[in-house]
Amino acid sequence: MNKRIMFAAAGGLFGVLIPLLISGDTNYLPTILGGVFGIGVVFLTFKLFNKPKDNNIPERDERIDSMVRRFLSYVAIVTIGVMYICVFTFDYLGFESIDLIYMYEFLLLLTIIVLAGITIIRKK
Repeated sequence: MNKRIMFAAAGGLFGVLIPLLISGDTNYLPTILGGVFGIGVVFLTFKLFNKPKDNNIPERDERIDSMVRRFLSYVAIVTIGVMYICVFTFDYLGFESIDLIYMYEFLLLLTIIVLAGITIIRKK
């Protein structure tokens, strides 16, 4: 296994244990089992989806970079447009403030769309 993955897993396990040590809680078993389970899921996912690559094929080229830039510019334009429409609609309806949860949901949806789009572009 890669050393970096092992160090990341150990760091994650220690990151889970440090708050327990600071708080003084003596029930370490669920935390350790949860950390080990999480590390196992990460290792299993890494083993399933990490396939050896052919050394002759480059991972990135200018065409992929161009498609990613174009996709991100389209997403930015649509995002700005949606934000303007929302602001104008809220202003027209008389709202002077909105909950931040709506902004967080919009940003989460935007992040998922961007990550999925870039993943699809890189696979082509």
